[in-house]
Amino acid sequence: IQVTANNDTLPFIFDSGNQETCFSSAFYNKYKNEVEASCKKEKVETGGAGGMENTEAYILDSLTISAGNSQLRLESIRIYPNDLSGYDMKFVYGNFGQNYVSKFSEMRVDFASMNIEFLDKKNK
Repeated sequence: IQVTANNDTLPFIFDSGNQETCFSSAFYNKYKNEVEASCKKEKVETGGAGGMENTEAYILDSLTISAGNSQLRLESIRIYPNDLSGYDMKFVYGNFGQNYVSKFSEMRVDFASMNIEFLDKKNK
């Protein structure tokens, strides 16, 4: 999915099963100076059905991103300086997850035109 962050259009993995939108090492490497200057580095636990792992991530307080016809401000976004086990993220800048999708009452995906729409923000 195409995501716009900081006026930069970036390819993300659209993972409807993932709870969080996060940024990959590609994003970290592109914005390394800004990330290290403005974000706190923490040890975090991440994973899913394949198991859990402990790793380090920078925590970005908040950022407004857009996808399709929508725009939303996300809080406490993880930026991983190293790719997580089992993920090849060298061509994408992050993982687009439910903390964005769930804020809307409806999502429409048009595969023929490769378009996505998010409709009616929920009161969350």
